[in-house]
Amino acid sequence: MGCSSNPEIINQLDVSKGEKIVYSCSVSKFNKWGIKQERTLMLTNTSLYNIKKNTSQRKISIFNIKAVTKSTQPNNKQFIVHINSEYDYMFESDQISEIFEAIKLVFWQNKKINLPVFGVPDKLKDYSTSKKDINNGVEVKPKENYRLVNEDIYEELGSPSASTGSSSVGGFTDEVSQFNDEVQQSVSQNVFAKHKETACL
Repeated sequence: MGCSSNPEIINQLDVSKGEKIVYSCSVSKFNKWGIKQERTLMLTNTSLYNIKKNTSQRKISIFNIKAVTKSTQPNNKQFIVHINSEYDYMFESDQISEIFEAIKLVFWQNKKINLPVFGVPDKLKDYSTSKKDINNGVEVKPKENYRLVNEDIYEELGSPSASTGSSSVGGFTDEVSQFNDEVQQSVSQNVFAKHKETACL
């Protein structure tokens, strides 16, 4: 059963404020001992959820996500979701590409900036902030030189091209900019559409 067809899941959404499910899939979550736990990762238009047996274990606002990190090693499907002032999540999934595209899209739709995506060559766990780190006032994140700038696919609010568009004669460039935004969203949506709402454990 997909999450959008699951009444128990729907009842946990803030539907009165327009919250709706964008994407969900099965993942393995790593606990603090490095043990895999089967979960459903669910993304709405406002939040990211860790779902266990139809119950939300944690709800993270899109505005609190600061970055995502993946390994640059071949066939490594693990990744980290970095959270502002909170402990991170480390997952593993065959749908890592689709997950990234979905989060990047929703992040941009809410904040009008690109979600920072990092790629690291060594042990991924070394870049994850634990509960212990938070208690000690430490937040871990890859250095800026590990940022994958080719993952920045959206035009950001306040960028030179966006500013140019707002002052164009007749609003023609505004229309072009809007068209480009729609194309970019369509590309991202097509990447993960085939796995959209495929699971809700």
